[in-house]
Amino acid sequence: MSAVTFRPIRHTHFTLWLLSGIALLGFACRLYQINTPSLRGDEAFTVMHWMREPLALSLSSLVTIDPQPPLAYASYRAFALLVGSGEGSVRLLSALVSTIGIAACGALSSRLVGRRAGLFAALCYALSPAIVWHAQDARNYALWAAISPLALLAALRALDRQRPRDWVIYVLLAVAACYLYYLELIFVATLNIWVFLVHQRKPATLKRWVLSQIALALILLPWFAQPSLLSGGGYGGTAQHTDLPLLLTQFVPTLVYGSSLSAAAQIAGAIIALILATAGACSLWNRQRAAATLLLLWVTLPMLALSAISLRLAVFVPRYVLASSAAWFILVGIGGLAMLASRRARYRFSGMVLVASFAALMMISLFNHFLLNDYAKSPNWRALAHYLSRQASADHVIINQAADPALTFYLDSERVPSEWLYLPANPRQPVEEIRDLIEQRLDSGHPVWLVASPPDWPNRDVPQHVLAERAQLLRSIQLPGLSAAEYAPPPPSGPALAQFGEVISLVGVDISALPDPDGMLRVYLTWQALRATDAPLKSFLHLLPAGDDLSPPTAQDDQLPADGAIDSTTWSPGTRFREIYALPVAHLPPGRYTLRAGWYDPQTGSRLLLTDSSDGASIGEIHLPAP
Repeated sequence: MSAVTFRPIRHTHFTLWLLSGIALLGFACRLYQINTPSLRGDEAFTVMHWMREPLALSLSSLVTIDPQPPLAYASYRAFALLVGSGEGSVRLLSALVSTIGIAACGALSSRLVGRRAGLFAALCYALSPAIVWHAQDARNYALWAAISPLALLAALRALDRQRPRDWVIYVLLAVAACYLYYLELIFVATLNIWVFLVHQRKPATLKRWVLSQIALALILLPWFAQPSLLSGGGYGGTAQHTDLPLLLTQFVPTLVYGSSLSAAAQIAGAIIALILATAGACSLWNRQRAAATLLLLWVTLPMLALSAISLRLAVFVPRYVLASSAAWFILVGIGGLAMLASRRARYRFSGMVLVASFAALMMISLFNHFLLNDYAKSPNWRALAHYLSRQASADHVIINQAADPALTFYLDSERVPSEWLYLPANPRQPVEEIRDLIEQRLDSGHPVWLVASPPDWPNRDVPQHVLAERAQLLRSIQLPGLSAAEYAPPPPSGPALAQFGEVISLVGVDISALPDPDGMLRVYLTWQALRATDAPLKSFLHLLPAGDDLSPPTAQDDQLPADGAIDSTTWSPGTRFREIYALPVAHLPPGRYTLRAGWYDPQTGSRLLLTDSSDGASIGEIHLPAP
């Protein structure tokens, strides 16, 4: 098997303009709507710990919690010190480095095959929805997927030219790739297999190669030989275990087209990519067998190795072999170009159909990613935190059922003063521990917000069950992809704020700061019964223009006690209950309004009077802001 040699390609001005245009297009795609989606949990963790904590702390405390090599932490920490760690800039590092990957992929393909294949591969890398997704993600996957093919290109250059400086460049880039992401070791092993297959009869080349691997190992050893890493540190992964059918139905289409296509389109796309890649491998095998072997190993061995690792760890997801996307693009490009250049008309026609289908699926996936938001990174944590910033106060407790640090990030950004808890914090958290934590807050009189949806864990429903038993649901709202429900502990005792005859007293008032997204203003009044009545009564809450008690109410809500569960003719003296009133205010002009509450007999319309003979108690004023 002959070695891979570098083709003496002389780019024309037109080709250089094309490459520059592809790189600019790819960079534009990486910047387009980069901050539109909320940060996802892993990104928020990156910001809070990789970027905002000292590097020494990250290297000592995160090695098994969020196991990444040191260059991942160091890159983001340095970037934060340079440009800051605000939400507007945290994804920019991935976008910038990923643009280098466009050039690396194009150069690798050009050197292996030729100029046209290089342009095709660079364009695919520039527009790949999977690569773009990670290039707009504040994690290390895009950085690794850009440096890994660059290290491969440097390795081929060193093997071809045998110059000391080329070997040094290769070792440095390989070190960088390994220190960016642990699974680069799979790609290093793959390259070693290929080198020994191709250069087994070249002892001088093998000697230099072995020396480069020894140098690589010595540089990696201080970090990779840590006892906490060798023991695993208890990290079991956060994805799923091996499911071999997914290699074709999920891994291949995700690496080539991203994951925003329908299931049927993904399967069709996988078939198209496999046909084109197979055609590319066959075409290249006849001309450059060593290059064909390298690309075939690059697309197959990492997936198989990850499958083996995932038998023990739950890490069976496509992004963990993202660096192999470049090899897929190169093979697909070779296959498409070979079929289009065939002398047989039916092959040319098939090539046109396959290449057109491949391009259409790529564009549909990119369209979904940018315009239909089918490729969203996360729920709208930003909107939920903004809502809670207006409704939750310091005595509230926010239970994040999703155990997602993204909400914590946005709560901190919005300066929400409430206490927050992850419940359940993990699938193994005992039920009694969850129950005790919630009951402690309720017994202390703290209202509780239950937000987001829990993962599919065995203890996922415990918080909701405890709150349903021990607290009153005040409101439940829906935001895109998220929910939030407010629960209140039993009404506390307190002095009377207003007394209606000898029948009932108002002992508690809680008014929402702003209307909910449904346009309703929630008001919570706590009442205490004093004596039973001869006829059943209803309470009312009226919203009036400030200073105008004579006009008809602009909004109102009348209710039987506890929604009919309590009857004023039978209630016992001392009974306390909380009423929830919802006033429609979306149609009202901005301004100040007065709230008045009272009781009346629905049969006769007569109202209970206060001690000052008025028929309603002013319980406060609100200000409705402009929309």
